[in-house]
Amino acid sequence: MSITPQQFNNFFVDSVSNIKQQINFNRPYANDRPGSGLSVNHNPVSFRFSTVTPECVLRAVSRLKNSNSMDFYNMSNNLLKEIISGILHPFTFCINLCLVNGFFPEELKISRVCPVYKKGDRDRPESYRPISVIPTLSKVIELIVFDQVSNFLETNNLLSLSQYGFRRGKSTLDAIDDLVQAILKTFETRGFAWATLCDLSKAFDCVSHDGVFSRLEYCGVSGVAHAFFVSYLKNRKQRVLLDGTWSDEVTLQFGVPQGSVLGPLLFLLAIDDLPNSISGFSKTILYADDTTLISVSENVDELKQLAGNALQEASVWFQKNGFLLNNDKTHNIIFSLRPVDQANNEKFVKFLGVYLDSHLNWDHHIDHLSVRLSRVIYLIRRLKNVVNSNYIKMAYFAFFQSIFRYFFRANILGQ
Repeated sequence: MSITPQQFNNFFVDSVSNIKQQINFNRPYANDRPGSGLSVNHNPVSFRFSTVTPECVLRAVSRLKNSNSMDFYNMSNNLLKEIISGILHPFTFCINLCLVNGFFPEELKISRVCPVYKKGDRDRPESYRPISVIPTLSKVIELIVFDQVSNFLETNNLLSLSQYGFRRGKSTLDAIDDLVQAILKTFETRGFAWATLCDLSKAFDCVSHDGVFSRLEYCGVSGVAHAFFVSYLKNRKQRVLLDGTWSDEVTLQFGVPQGSVLGPLLFLLAIDDLPNSISGFSKTILYADDTTLISVSENVDELKQLAGNALQEASVWFQKNGFLLNNDKTHNIIFSLRPVDQANNEKFVKFLGVYLDSHLNWDHHIDHLSVRLSRVIYLIRRLKNVVNSNYIKMAYFAFFQSIFRYFFRANILGQ
């Protein structure tokens, strides 16, 4: 591979800047900024950080995945677990100091980025996915903050009911069930349902910090707590490590840190207002950056109008809030038991790992599932002559049962 760490780092940063330039170039709302339509504080209850105890810190450390992956400071999760007893009390003191003063340490804002090959030409940086490793100590602070803020948002019902991603008690199965139930209701009335599956380009990397800050304030996260999140997102940096060589340090202007604990929660806040911008004639299902718009009608011409309006409203919201809709990867499908012209639409779509066709008969997904499981069966048969039964069981539960059970549960929920 002829790509240098610096070339990788430049590409990862420039690709986001290019997306932002496309958004600004196409934006017809020059005076709008993310979050500008939100009131200062919609929630009458204000959030305040609670004091952290050593026991709380110890529980957070124990929740870290067992991993030897090194961060920028050569610290790993496993190493921290080994030494935490020796630093527990001073570490707890430092965490409380950060929360009381609304401050996140600059030293914990730097990520180590590893390019991981996806597909294509190995000598082109676009063939690689950036995997970020944030400082291990940062993960502990984030776990503590996440628990407090997430509990506040859920208790006060401040997150949209349309959002299923990264939330306790909600999963992909709930999102699938929501979509399938909407389709089945349409089948009962012999009507039509149009689903538009939107794809956003580098959604997490394009999050506007101002939009997140406005949404936090709108939810009642103000004062010192708000200052903490401003400190957390601003002036973040990354360096690429490749074959023992580091790139220069680059400061990130946009996005929430991937590989972090708080990143997904902040992304939810950034996109949470989208359903309110879609007219009541259409339904929105959100799972992280997967946005699905559903329009229902008993008349095909009216259905097309509703679906077109919903997509237009979503496109306007995306542009105003700094996201780029990837039209080439955005798919449409009409669900109905009646004959319908699927011109310019898909015969089937992939929704959160499950293939759905226009009649909801699961045939395409079963075919896809059969191919995947037949490969696993072949693997298990080969392993049978090499390893003992315990490893065979591990392979079965990891590669066969998990896949089959996911589809089975999704199918049952939709009935």
